[in-house]
Amino acid sequence: MQEWVTPAVLAQVAQICRDAGAIIMPYFDAEGMAFDNKDDARKSQVTEADTAAEDMILPALRALAPHVPIVAEEAAAAGDIPDVSGGEFWLVDPLDGTKEFIKKIPEFTVNIGLIRNGKPVLGVVYSPASNHLYAGSTILGTAYKEIDTAPQEPISVRKIDPAAITICLSRTYGGSVELTTFLERFTVKKQVDAGSSIKFCLLARGEADVYPRYGGSCRIECRRWPGMRNQRWSGAGLWQASVPQPILCRLGRGRDQRCLSLLHQLKPGWLMPPNCCGRAA
Repeated sequence: MQEWVTPAVLAQVAQICRDAGAIIMPYFDAEGMAFDNKDDARKSQVTEADTAAEDMILPALRALAPHVPIVAEEAAAAGDIPDVSGGEFWLVDPLDGTKEFIKKIPEFTVNIGLIRNGKPVLGVVYSPASNHLYAGSTILGTAYKEIDTAPQEPISVRKIDPAAITICLSRTYGGSVELTTFLERFTVKKQVDAGSSIKFCLLARGEADVYPRYGGSCRIECRRWPGMRNQRWSGAGLWQASVPQPILCRLGRGRDQRCLSLLHQLKPGWLMPPNCCGRAA
């Protein structure tokens, strides 16, 4: 079958993310913030902005690629799980960083990724509050950023100095005994706390070196990142980690990582063991 993922498709996905961000921002700017708790193990929070953005994203993706099913966070939480046995599907988190969003911290993102045969091959992450967009595709061999009104620029990771690393930590889930043990292996020069997928974007644009994450919130177990010997690493969450991965893969960080158990997320109650990291050598 002819490859249907083109630069125009990536640009359209980026625009869908921007359009979703335009829906989200009035909710963020409004007084107060109403939210509900999902019926999941973490009692995750959901707002009207989550559902409004997803309601816009789903028909836009269906119009773009009618043949590709969509696994979307809020729809999945409501039990709407499509058949993805064909090996290709969209993965959508309409508002990643809901906790920050509710607290009026401008660190939330719109995440859309394309999964093919268990491997993320296209991803767009958009931060509506800062108007920063990051996009990449291993199929197209491209990764770029669009920072506010500046022209599109290619992005690259930086060479890691083990004697002076910069780490990203989750603003919500930062501390743990496992994390302390992990960091003892390195000399940490700087620590950056951030919410949502912004942490991965800091890696992609060369402003940080590693995002270690430990906790039981991950729903997918992935093969370790190359270079992290004798360890099992996985994303900070199915939606959050899979979408930025094509950007990092294109930059040589996380190349060939495969979410071997990706489809197991369709099994209700399946939860992976805690040990997560978003870094590659």
